[in-house]
Formats: sequence, C-alpha cells, structure tokens
Amino acid sequence: MATRDPAKTLRNQRIAELTEQINDHKDDVLKLTGYENEHSLNATFGGKYAKYIDMKNDVVDTPEQFIALYFQGFLRTLEGMEIFARPGNAYYDAFALVKKHKKVQE
Repeated sequence: MATRDPAKTLRNQRIAELTEQINDHKDDVLKLTGYENEHSLNATFGGKYAKYIDMKNDVVDTPEQFIALYFQGFLRTLEGMEIFARPGNAYYDAFALVKKHKKVQE
C-alpha cells in the first residue's frame, strides 16, 4: 500500500477546517449582508479574487496569505475609485459590510 503524503493530508485537514468554519458562519453572514443565498455572496466577494490578486505571478502558500493579498487588492481597487467610492457603489457597500461585521470579515 502506498504511503500517504503528509503534506497533502495536512492540507486536506486544513481545507476541511476552513470549510467547517465557512459553513458555521454562512447563515449569520447571509442575514447580516441581506444576500439571498451563498451564490450571491460568492459573486460579491469570492468571484473577484482574480481581480485583486495577480494569480499568474503571486505565489500563495497559506490561506492567511491569500486573505492578505485579497484585501490589499480590494482596498487598492476601492481607493482607485476616489470620489466614486461611496454608498451605492458595489465595492464600497461590500467594504462597509466587511468593516461593520466581524463575521462577514471572517
């Protein structure tokens, strides 16, 4: 029988932990944000990662590094909007939700 790669086993355990955390927060986050379902939430936050992170050149080793790069890119995008970054703008509204609710940020 082939031995298991310890790095892959550890990675899979971490993925399972993160998935459990997401599922634990999902219902509360949907209520806080007013989104109807997980798909709408993912379209606002998860679907934009390639816009915020240079996925061709950046090497992302950990979930924490991904989050840091995501927020750096997110804030750069928001700052680049200058006077247009105000309530009613989708990016601004998403930022306001993250800033206002710790669970949304998590």
